[in-house]
Amino acid sequence: MLFDDTNYRSEKHTSDSWDIFGADEAVETLRTHIAKGLTNRSYMFIGPEGVGKNTLARRFAQAIFAPRNDDPTLPNMDSAAANAIERGEFGDVKLFGATEGLKTKTTSVHDLRQFAHSVYLTPFSSKYQFIIYTANFASGNAMNANLKLLEEPPSSATLIIITDSPDTFPATIRSRCFDIVLRPLPQATLAAILVSEDLVEDID
Repeated sequence: MLFDDTNYRSEKHTSDSWDIFGADEAVETLRTHIAKGLTNRSYMFIGPEGVGKNTLARRFAQAIFAPRNDDPTLPNMDSAAANAIERGEFGDVKLFGATEGLKTKTTSVHDLRQFAHSVYLTPFSSKYQFIIYTANFASGNAMNANLKLLEEPPSSATLIIITDSPDTFPATIRSRCFDIVLRPLPQATLAAILVSEDLVEDID
């Protein structure tokens, strides 16, 4: 995750941006995919826990399903669809193990079978759907249970795999995914952001 704090709020992240701290490179890559109409079938969002992978995935979906009229690569965060996606209530954006309240850290065979069933359902209100899910597998059996699905998702779906362990996936899956890598911000930069956003009164 690359971060440039030079005139950060006024130049890089105005009110009409994806509003994600420090993810400029990732956001611009995904915006380019949208602008060129070349959204990949499978993405892998890679990075440690808490770095913003789930938020980025939601913003990506919001830009697809709720674009602004003046720039279709930006989400209209005031729209009903964008707010429904944010709440996890939009029919064609399925959040599987990718919510803030997720209590388990691994994806089981049972979880994957339930997920596979939902992927093959007909899109609810459009011609396609986004499937966003956390995939930290408890065992090789969980991976093998739906290997075909992970290798080749349905044509109506864009699959976003969220993981902090990309090396646990076989090459047949990795080769089909477009990698978006997120890295923690430097401590000093993070502290400056917290202060500038009035999230803390003081940081030593």
